[in-house]
Amino acid sequence: MSTKPQSRRCHAILRHLSLSKKNTSASGGLVTKIGSRGPNDVVVVSALRTAIGKARKGSFRDTTPDVLLSTVLKATVDKTKVPYDIIGDICVGNVQLGGSYAGPGRMAQFVAGFPETVPLSSVNRQCSSGLQACANIGSAIVSGSIDGGIACGVESMSFGGGVAKGTSNSQPPPIDFNAVSCIRDPSRLRYLSDTSMRNAIIYTRLFSCPGHGI
Repeated sequence: MSTKPQSRRCHAILRHLSLSKKNTSASGGLVTKIGSRGPNDVVVVSALRTAIGKARKGSFRDTTPDVLLSTVLKATVDKTKVPYDIIGDICVGNVQLGGSYAGPGRMAQFVAGFPETVPLSSVNRQCSSGLQACANIGSAIVSGSIDGGIACGVESMSFGGGVAKGTSNSQPPPIDFNAVSCIRDPSRLRYLSDTSMRNAIIYTRLFSCPGHGI
């Protein structure tokens, strides 16, 4: 085996893809070998993205990241026709913007037409943030935590990445007006105390019923 870092990474990926027989059950366990089908396989039903532009020079130089994200989220639902109640989670990968862009990502979700009942999280794993979002959603489906989800990533080098005016000291990018109007909708506002109380009521009922438990 070559000692070059690139070669070692390729061999590591191949080992991940070439699952051993002990990890594959005859009846279709949690994992199956590449090239074979199983009843518990995680299936990718849509893969969309925006066009790519140049930082501070391209056609998207004045387009805020939340607009880019909301456009792709809406197109995903329009294309797949998947009902919102099947989407158990949305995971957004982001590096350059504060808080992994969790807040504006949630606003972009609302602008795309998703109800507040669909949860959203964000992740920052540097240049692998979008890939980590895919891994998070895939793992959640395999574990049975959710039936389906959306993994995505958003980045704008025009508003971050050391190329924006002021570089690391620059202000965060503005948010599209439609996104701001969404969070002002009283039906979407949830205080932390309200959320914790709602969860306590839901899970108290859930685990007090016969036949339910961890």
